Amino acid sequence: FGDAYCQKQANIWHLGNNRAIDFTSGEPVEISGSAISAYEGCASHCDSLGNILFYSNGGGYETFGPTGNIWNAANQSIYDMQGIEGGGYSAMQSSVFIEAPGEPGKYYLFTMDDREYYLDASDSVMNAQPQGRGLSYFKIDQSLNNGLGGLTEAENVYAPSAEALCAVKHANGSDYWILINQDSSGIGIYSVTSAGVQLSSVFNIPEGTFYTIKASPDGTKIFVLLDEFPAGDGVLLQFDPATGMMSNPQELSTYDGFFYFEFSPNSRYLYFANGTTIGRYDLNSGNIASSFTSFFDFSTIDGFSFISQMQLGPDGKIYVLFVEYDSVIELPVNTLNRIVCPNTANPSFEYEVLTFIGSA
Repeated sequence: FGDAYCQKQANIWHLGNNRAIDFTSGEPVEISGSAISAYEGCASHCDSLGNILFYSNGGGYETFGPTGNIWNAANQSIYDMQGIEGGGYSAMQSSVFIEAPGEPGKYYLFTMDDREYYLDASDSVMNAQPQGRGLSYFKIDQSLNNGLGGLTEAENVYAPSAEALCAVKHANGSDYWILINQDSSGIGIYSVTSAGVQLSSVFNIPEGTFYTIKASPDGTKIFVLLDEFPAGDGVLLQFDPATGMMSNPQELSTYDGFFYFEFSPNSRYLYFANGTTIGRYDLNSGNIASSFTSFFDFSTIDGFSFISQMQLGPDGKIYVLFVEYDSVIELPVNTLNRIVCPNTANPSFEYEVLTFIGSA
């Protein structure tokens, strides 16, 4: 999943293998026609009315999976990355779209490499990109190609960097901050303005690199999952969307390797999920570290294998993708499930909102 801001720009999700979900009716409905092939991270972006503009799998290498693409509303390729540009096919947060500040009708797609790039790249690509691709961007002008959009600019910004990519809207309502894993230094904070993309600062995390990063919907909190496989603890930080400054790091336990997390729409709660339970921290608590409560037990699901992602939807619910195995049809079954009323004292869990037979 990617690019969900609880507004109509996130009304349609393209994900997995030729899957797409439309939230226009108020409920997620599967729609056909998507050209996407995405193993992990992916991104979609709609206009202010909820009409799809672009989507992407973020990139890839020529020796594993698709080589990366950007598609338009007609499910046509705007740009083929050909395995030599863009991010990684198995990056957790491979891509995110934002509107170009001060340039109506123009958009950025930021992409992020995966940590396995050295396995997926050919010798020739590795020789040309010895540190991988890290953070890159592609600029799109929607007015081109009869309104379906075309690429006008592509740039590699920083390498090495892998897995973690987050966009936060500036307090001025126009500019953005892009947050990445800045090698082993900490969180790289890049400003995106009408003047372009520039490194603003680096916030050091003593524990080193991290795996994923997300911002709360109000832009004031950041959580990073530390780089220990299958999952380590995480760090919660305060973020100032006016200055791009971070402060007050607080380490939180992820309780036996929580691998996926998401903020509630009101930015008060931080939800986690692993193969055992779903729970949350109360970020308004006087003692956040001791506020964790669990409310869903995965042992109640027959055939459960693992969680794939958690993502805040445009309807204010948190969606959780499960991968299960149906022993009768002998195929994997992907179910889209959700946390309902995540802002409240008593959230609930709805199982099998949508079901995808076979690979999603």
